[in-house]
Amino acid sequence: MKKRKYLCILIAIIITATSICINASATQSDIVTNNIESRINLIINNSTTYEIIDQIALESLNNSDKYICYSLSPYGYAILNTETNSFEEISPFLTETPYDDITSDCYYFGPQKYYYMSETGIVNCKTNEELTFKEYNDFVTVEAKRDSLQELTSTLDSSELATVTRGVTPEFEFEDNYVSHKNYFTSLLQNHYPNNQNGTCTIVACAIMLGYYNYYSPSNYYIDSEYCDGCGTNQAFHDLLCTYMNNGPTGLALARRGIIEYLEDRGRYITTCSVKIGSSADVFSSVKEKIDEGNPLVAAMFESYGADYNHSVVVYGYSTEYDNTLSQYVSRYYYTHNGWLGSSDATNFMIYNYSVFADCLYLG
Repeated sequence: MKKRKYLCILIAIIITATSICINASATQSDIVTNNIESRINLIINNSTTYEIIDQIALESLNNSDKYICYSLSPYGYAILNTETNSFEEISPFLTETPYDDITSDCYYFGPQKYYYMSETGIVNCKTNEELTFKEYNDFVTVEAKRDSLQELTSTLDSSELATVTRGVTPEFEFEDNYVSHKNYFTSLLQNHYPNNQNGTCTIVACAIMLGYYNYYSPSNYYIDSEYCDGCGTNQAFHDLLCTYMNNGPTGLALARRGIIEYLEDRGRYITTCSVKIGSSADVFSSVKEKIDEGNPLVAAMFESYGADYNHSVVVYGYSTEYDNTLSQYVSRYYYTHNGWLGSSDATNFMIYNYSVFADCLYLG
């Protein structure tokens, strides 16, 4: 009888201890999730409150970087690099993640590069095309380069950053700034900007940027009325800019000369039109300076820096993320309009890690 009593007591102790361990583990998991949720909400910074409803582990090719894709409610997703503890990209509006309905191993090779393992090879989640041997080697090379780029974000002095601090979690502090009329970009729906034709994303981005200046310039300084479409610009304006920018794929240096010539041909002279080419940190300094002045920019991401393709976007804001525990900056982010006509409007509003950008073009 006593043995049974002692056995019952022992079992009760084991159950209690196990329960405590499980609850402790669950509590720790909840703390991590709440911390990441808080970071996501502070980075997105709009009137919607986002909650994490699911997550999936993502592999890389170099076996060092690990990622997590968080599904958000009511919509959106965020991809976190668990090695650097910085977000690679955040979508505040898309209703699905790139990995929805995929049950096999998932891979992430940088912004817009979503893959999964099939029975025959690694497949692109968006196009369903299998990764070629050359593409595989190119991705491995790019990932190795990204790992070797040791840009010291912690060297930035806090006095150089925007003065608006939106909030503090136990570890992270966020600072950001936007152009005065950021809603111009989040409300710039389709048919109010030109179509990217044959790789003319730089020209589309320039048209969107000039449209912003034109809309908020009392003298209608930048664009003739025939090229306007509501608050934006039309396809005819794209075609006109093409004549100044090589009639095709255009780098930012050529786009700069094209904008200057376009404006001078109409007797419209601007103070400066400049391009900053260099490291991601150098470009961020220019982006920060111009956004703080209230001026949007065109910025270019590159495959060689880890992007899915060379692509130009409009940047209308930035944020920085500071780790109070480590006393250093985790990363910096750009608020962008992608200029993809024909896609859902939600795909155009993305928050990207600054590290894939190496050029920017700005006025003033």
